[in-house]
Amino acid sequence: MLVTDGTWGVLDRARIDTLPFVRHVEYRAVMTSTNDVALQRAADPSLLVPALVLAAEQTAGRGRGSNRWWSAPGALTFSLVLEPARVDLASDHWPRLSLTTAMAVCDALTGLAPAADWGAKWPNDVVVNGCKVCGILVEVPNHGARAGRRVVVGVGLNVNNSRDGAPDSLRGVVTALCDVAGRQFDLTDVLARLLAAFAVRLDQLVGGDPRLQRAWTVRCVLRGRYVRIDHGALSVEGECQGIDDNGALVVNTATGTQHIHGGVVVG
Repeated sequence: MLVTDGTWGVLDRARIDTLPFVRHVEYRAVMTSTNDVALQRAADPSLLVPALVLAAEQTAGRGRGSNRWWSAPGALTFSLVLEPARVDLASDHWPRLSLTTAMAVCDALTGLAPAADWGAKWPNDVVVNGCKVCGILVEVPNHGARAGRRVVVGVGLNVNNSRDGAPDSLRGVVTALCDVAGRQFDLTDVLARLLAAFAVRLDQLVGGDPRLQRAWTVRCVLRGRYVRIDHGALSVEGECQGIDDNGALVVNTATGTQHIHGGVVVG
């Protein structure tokens, strides 16, 4: 099923309408946040899932906590509504969806810019050559008939929106696929690649395929670095040893090794 405001811009409606992974597509030229809209749609028990909520522009894109995502024309911003029970994804695996998505993004973008150094910054960023190129936000709807039974996975990927147009405060820490590869990309093609890669990695998560854990171990950019992770009023500092099989960040602290399942890396 396809829902649209009729303004597709550079996106190819015909191709998006036939993407194999999704059963419902909702597109708007402008949204406040694709995750906000996806959370609303997820409450509808009649929604066909997986569902794709896609916007050409976000006016209030969200990151973790109070963070805001810089978005500009040329970015790829979308959210997926999933119902894990339909694919036999156990609830204790849901927290690994962020890293699973990050691996799918790395897979897809490596095919487009193979010479670049793609990696994952735990818990929810994709970086390339040391700069952030993609943010991921996983949320669980807490209202409606499907409360607690569906998951929303939001992705904001800088594709053709060069870092040259970013605010001064971000220009040194963000980048875009076009900056890395030195050319512009077909957004529909990038979206199709991402969804295909996500379908593969989701199957690996469901099946407990060790290749998924190996991937986030290899792509962890924090390994070997001294880090500080804040989680509410708590703070953990030490040398990062990588990411364990459960998706937790492993940190050697002054009092021993800790496995951190959530928080914000601030140093």
